[in-house]
Amino acid sequence: MNTAHPNLSFMPTESVIKTLRGYTAHAEKDGQLTADQLDIIYENRWFKLFVPREFDGLDLGVPEGVRLEEELAYIDGSLGWTVTLCAGANLFSGYIDPILAREVFTDPQVCLGGSGRPSGTATVKDGGYEVNGMWRYATGAPHNTQFTANCIIEQDGEPVLDSEGNPLIKSFFFDQKDVRIVSDWNTFGLKATASHSFEVKNVWVDQRHSFLILPEHARQDSPIYRYPFIPFAQTTLAVNTLGMARHFIACCEDFAMRYNQIGKTNKMLEGLLQQGVERVTTAKHSFYEVLDSSWEVFLQNGQLTEIMLQRIAETSRALVSVSQDAVVSLYPHCGIIAADESSAINRIWRDIFTASQHSLLR
Repeated sequence: MNTAHPNLSFMPTESVIKTLRGYTAHAEKDGQLTADQLDIIYENRWFKLFVPREFDGLDLGVPEGVRLEEELAYIDGSLGWTVTLCAGANLFSGYIDPILAREVFTDPQVCLGGSGRPSGTATVKDGGYEVNGMWRYATGAPHNTQFTANCIIEQDGEPVLDSEGNPLIKSFFFDQKDVRIVSDWNTFGLKATASHSFEVKNVWVDQRHSFLILPEHARQDSPIYRYPFIPFAQTTLAVNTLGMARHFIACCEDFAMRYNQIGKTNKMLEGLLQQGVERVTTAKHSFYEVLDSSWEVFLQNGQLTEIMLQRIAETSRALVSVSQDAVVSLYPHCGIIAADESSAINRIWRDIFTASQHSLLR
């Protein structure tokens, strides 16, 4: 639904939240989302948040998609992060040849993942490209049906230059059968995102497998494909930290309640909780005010001013910073359980500060 005012009727129910959370410890142990979690994702078409309706996608606007991603991160960090990154990659459905897009994206289990770093080459050959390279951090690697990657274009042994004299970079996607997954995701958090590296060797693809993520190259009419990609990425990532921080705060509220139930109080924890909730709520309100305004302006004018782009970046970073600060202030007052790797609150802590290393969040 591409309106300025978000429709939230598709949010996960309490029953779905409880079910998904029941699998999180198992997913972390296995290092990837469970089959049951994936079945729920497929059923709700969460990987297809921004895929056109004609490909059986949800065709959401930015305000709706971002709010859903916040709730999924509130359920579990790895769940929210995986849906966010894979749904963001599935956004590319709007930039590729529509006939090929229909073949790829009508699959109910379609899931793209990959890397934006141009750590590969695509050599012009036989009307297409021969691709070689290795890319890191392909979120959801075990269940990705397609892998996306940026490559430097070469011809006759030399880089092809763009109109400004810089090496031309294009995005590509490859079928999972042409990719070798390198199992090297060894972070202390977001373990179930399975964000492994992948490698492609001497794989030929035709020109339809290359695309440019630019508004003027959109092949679908929905405004989501013309909304600037950087603010889209900034906002979707920022709300993952918000969702995880909300979950952490909820765990701390449970601790405070247990103290009260046994006739004890932890004034320090209660005071910090109040401050944290107030600051996070204020930052969240400011963030969504700017986000919703940007979407409304974009629907009306078809573009965003530099001032609006700057406001989106600033409120996104502020949301992340305030959320992280609230968690840091609360952590020392949570007891030894917060240091127990098997506990939910410890997992949330590790997930938040693994996510903090993403370059767009700093």
